[in-house]
Amino acid sequence: MAATRAIAIASNSTCSLIAKKPLTLNQKHFVVGGHHHALCFKTLKLSHSTSRRFYTCRAIYNPDLIVKEEGQPETLDYRVFFVDKSGKKVSPWHDIPLQLGDGAFNFIVEIPKESSAKMEVATDEAFTPIKQDTKKGKLRYYPYNINWNYGLLPQTWEDPSFANSEVEGAFGDNDPVDVVEIGDSRRKIGEVLRVKPLAALAMIDEGELDWKIVAISLDDPRASLVNDVNDVEKHFPGTLTAIRDWFRDYKIPDGKPANRFGLGNQAANKDYALKVITETNESWSKLVKRSIPAGELSLVLKFTIFYILCSHSLLLFHSGNKNMEPTEQKLGIKVYNATPPPPPLPNPSGLVPLTIIPDPGRKNKRAIMAKGVQKTISKTSLLGNFLPTGTLLTFEMVLPSIYKNGQCTQVHTLMIHTLLILCSLSCFFFHFTDSFHGPDGTVYYGFITHKGLSVFKPGIPVEVPKDDKYRVSFTDFVHAFMSVLVFVAIAFSDHRLTNCLFPGHKDDMDQAMESFPLMVGVVCSGLFLVFPNSRRGIGCMSA
Repeated sequence: MAATRAIAIASNSTCSLIAKKPLTLNQKHFVVGGHHHALCFKTLKLSHSTSRRFYTCRAIYNPDLIVKEEGQPETLDYRVFFVDKSGKKVSPWHDIPLQLGDGAFNFIVEIPKESSAKMEVATDEAFTPIKQDTKKGKLRYYPYNINWNYGLLPQTWEDPSFANSEVEGAFGDNDPVDVVEIGDSRRKIGEVLRVKPLAALAMIDEGELDWKIVAISLDDPRASLVNDVNDVEKHFPGTLTAIRDWFRDYKIPDGKPANRFGLGNQAANKDYALKVITETNESWSKLVKRSIPAGELSLVLKFTIFYILCSHSLLLFHSGNKNMEPTEQKLGIKVYNATPPPPPLPNPSGLVPLTIIPDPGRKNKRAIMAKGVQKTISKTSLLGNFLPTGTLLTFEMVLPSIYKNGQCTQVHTLMIHTLLILCSLSCFFFHFTDSFHGPDGTVYYGFITHKGLSVFKPGIPVEVPKDDKYRVSFTDFVHAFMSVLVFVAIAFSDHRLTNCLFPGHKDDMDQAMESFPLMVGVVCSGLFLVFPNSRRGIGCMSA
């Protein structure tokens, strides 16, 4: 029988502009509350308050997840999936945010310390679960245990078409960036840790560049002692050499040559590691926006309007998280409560906070405003769920067959218009459906009308409810219109579509798409709060 296990994962919820109240802890998942948050933007002209600041919204969506195993460990069918609180699968590679602010990043454990099964995110499978790697139909193992927790940075990708001139012109290995976490604790498969990078090793594996970011979890007892490569040598003596030697030699027992390392066979410092992370995050952004051919990579991800549609660097800057104190909960999971934020310090990273934590004199007024902002942003992250299930999947499956080999004739343009119209109509009309449960538990669907629910199957052996909630209302038209807007914003973020419909206007469309998704997100989020959805129609989720 398939084994199913739920592992709680800590994730910071969506930021607000002032102190946020702690959220509740339940048996499936939990979030960390009590943090002060501020939105920050990176700019080169710190003294010029009116300079244009670019941003992306992809880091706002920070889901509360559980991890579920399917199948038995060390079998070909074994998979570790990530599921959100609505029960939908998400991609650990695409849907878990990379940046947490304050120099912290999310790290997903694939291979726990002192284990040898070669686990990895399956980048070519839907929702990219973690599985054990195979070769010629057989499970793969390292010849000896790995001595550190090993995994990946989400939302990163080493571009195989990019030759790195600083590392012998080697091309990327077509995978997310690897992380070697040097903390003392042995972690679990699928565990998500908050880490800070310390160094980078440029491994060259059969001619491909395979970065290894050396990092440490923020909950490790020695995390405060190490902030750069020199600190690693001081407090973890011999570790960098051991990591380099392990990855250099692990293929030799299989009869393969030793791997090589660029950058003079030395570990690069923290700043260089951050540069690698930034560059590979930008490559990932181009990948999910289809600016770069994906090949066999799976790009099935949770489409949230404030998640992948914008194009530059937004950081969720946690202004009180440098001093973290662990507390134990009954679930046996460490939860971190932030200590009161210290006085502001000079910020060498170039991050300029948009807002300052309000003083107590304005507490009540600002609290009301911030509560609304926080609620709006959190609702925005759910807009992807607002679309009928299958509409986006249909669009993503059909579009590549229309846009095959980059051809865009008049026939292709007509087919794309037809696809857009059909998907938009699907989004619109499915919001005029609803359902109810019969006495036997059967779900019956129908259209909502001014008289009530008109079921699709006449003559059913149960009485159709005559409640007023099954009558069509103005709210239903608002929901339908919102659904179409969200779909259009997502569809037009695909470069294949815009390149075909607007040839010769790539730069103009790129500039327009910087603002259009944000506008749609704000408008729809506001309407979503005023007119909450309570229907359970075909393919639609109740909010």
